[in-house]
Amino acid sequence: MPIKPKPDGLNPDEITPNDDIDPNGDVPNKTQILPWMEVNRVGSPWLDVAVEGLKHWQEVAEYAVISSAFDGTPIYEELNARDDLEIKIIPGLKTSSIFADKRFDTSKQWDIVAEEVKKFTEASQSDTILFEHEGAYKNHRETFGYGWSVNHGKLYRSLKKLPQDINYIWYPDFIGMYSSPEVFEWHARIAVTANLAIKNIDFTDLTWQAPLDFYLRSLPGSSSNNKLKWIKKTISGESIPMSYFYGPGSRWWMDEEIVTILDDNPKKLIVYPGGVRWVDAAKIISGYIKEYNG
Repeated sequence: MPIKPKPDGLNPDEITPNDDIDPNGDVPNKTQILPWMEVNRVGSPWLDVAVEGLKHWQEVAEYAVISSAFDGTPIYEELNARDDLEIKIIPGLKTSSIFADKRFDTSKQWDIVAEEVKKFTEASQSDTILFEHEGAYKNHRETFGYGWSVNHGKLYRSLKKLPQDINYIWYPDFIGMYSSPEVFEWHARIAVTANLAIKNIDFTDLTWQAPLDFYLRSLPGSSSNNKLKWIKKTISGESIPMSYFYGPGSRWWMDEEIVTILDDNPKKLIVYPGGVRWVDAAKIISGYIKEYNG
């Protein structure tokens, strides 16, 4: 994915409904699909599952995210060496194993993260990496609490040491759809610090994660709508919608509902079906996308 410069100042009032229109034909640009699967460790049987699904995802996607834990470089070397995969791999780093019982602002742990970023991006030949911070966030909150438990000066200085010629995708988002104001503020402070410290950074947008969240985001006065307004005024990076497709019997998106999301014309969309449904979802959802795109 090409490096995109961070704007000097994002004015939400200047964003128009035509931002996603192709100037050459007044036709909405096709959404860039980013399927995501977690493999997590070297030698995992899930790597074979990931490859099988990627063969189908590459029919509708140029990139896919495959995330792993610390020291997962061999996963990307193997994927990059395969002749049967045309899809480009964006590595994802699961940071929970690096921080474990450490504070999220620990500079030594961020030095390790910086080294892993170099290894992951070199092995995958990618200029983009996804940070999966869910476990690291949880570890910090359960051990050190919320409020101002993160030293944002230390965190800022640590993040500044990350390679700045890389695009970063930051997960989880800072919206905290069902969270208390205290949790939202904790997430938001970290996001603001990351946004200031990292030159090229985007954040996942979980207001797209399930149908209910998707509809609430456009409802004036709803908490998610108010949070989105705050985000547009505060964060200069792009928000990348992320949707979960866990199949029948869940509150998440059904496979055929991918067209509902595409109708909203997001520039990018992270599609997360989980490992168990990875191959089936790849076959089914890619079929709907191909039909949708004509």
